[in-house]
Amino acid sequence: LQKIKAANKELTKKELFKDLLHRLYPGESEIQSIIDAISAGAEKTIYFPKFDDNNKVHQQLAAFSQTAHEKASSYIAANPPQQELSAMHLGRLRVAIKKHLAEEMKGIDGLVKKLIG
Repeated sequence: LQKIKAANKELTKKELFKDLLHRLYPGESEIQSIIDAISAGAEKTIYFPKFDDNNKVHQQLAAFSQTAHEKASSYIAANPPQQELSAMHLGRLRVAIKKHLAEEMKGIDGLVKKLIG
């Protein structure tokens, strides 16, 4: 179970989970067939082109990214955490920063959609 929690990719987690289920239900053919039917699901490789200085969409994406980094740094400087960042407090900080960067995130999302269509 610890390996599943520590896995950093969904496909890895899914494979570790399937292995755990196989060990929990050995010899039960009906359950084994259900476990084996668990597919890779939505995981797939997405082509993302290498950065091209001459590509206007890439230039715009880089500009949004730079602005987002600057705004995030300014936000944290103006709103430093008042306590140790537990998982809950870190989550709240991430939500606050995401709200602060809503315009940049929308722009980045739109440009990424253009790139990977």
